[in-house]
Amino acid sequence: MASLAIFIAFSVLCCGVQAQTDSITSEDILRSSFDNVTDNKSTLQVIANFSVSNQLSYLNLTGNITLLSVNSYTITSQVSTGPMFVLGGIDLNLNLNVNLNDSTGQGLISFSGNQLTINNGSYSGHSYSSYNYLFTVSNTTVTIISGTFKASRILNVSSETLNITGGIFAGIDPKQALKIKSGTASTIGNRASCILNMNNGTLNIMGGTFIGSDIDYVMMTTSDTEIIIGSNNSSNSPTFK
Repeated sequence: MASLAIFIAFSVLCCGVQAQTDSITSEDILRSSFDNVTDNKSTLQVIANFSVSNQLSYLNLTGNITLLSVNSYTITSQVSTGPMFVLGGIDLNLNLNVNLNDSTGQGLISFSGNQLTINNGSYSGHSYSSYNYLFTVSNTTVTIISGTFKASRILNVSSETLNITGGIFAGIDPKQALKIKSGTASTIGNRASCILNMNNGTLNIMGGTFIGSDIDYVMMTTSDTEIIIGSNNSSNSPTFK
């Protein structure tokens, strides 16, 4: 009996730390998965193309959530007011390797948590100039390792730290592609091409290729900002064209 009790206790303990993995094929299943996110690790795998008509808002999430597209499956936002996702939580870490499309110009994700990491994926918006950014992030450490970003406005970050080590940033309105608000420390690294507007922070550009579209193209605007370009300890220097 003692052995059985120990086995049951061990089984319960193991179940308590198991990761949640859900296969997502529709808006209803996606919403249900967020409703049942665990405090540990949750992976939401997109295995079909589908659209979202109503905003998904969850502001008290915890743990690590990964949103992952299998193959090239894409979630398309048809939300008419506000971004498709509004996600937050003091201890929330969000990892993205997913394909998201904003068809209404309302944005994809508003995020406020512990950390946002974009490992890869495709994030696109309207071809016309939209006031809304694909990503609006506040009080969060943001790391972009890779991915393709294409919209009139892509990334709006305020506070904490922004690290970019890779990715393709194609702002249709190039002067608004990437906006970094006051008090944000930023690092731009390998293969990143984007526009910066930065005030009162630190900007480190250690690598990457930055390409202007025409003679009037504004590549970078700063105010009260410490800027470091390149490193004596790295063979990878940034390129500006």
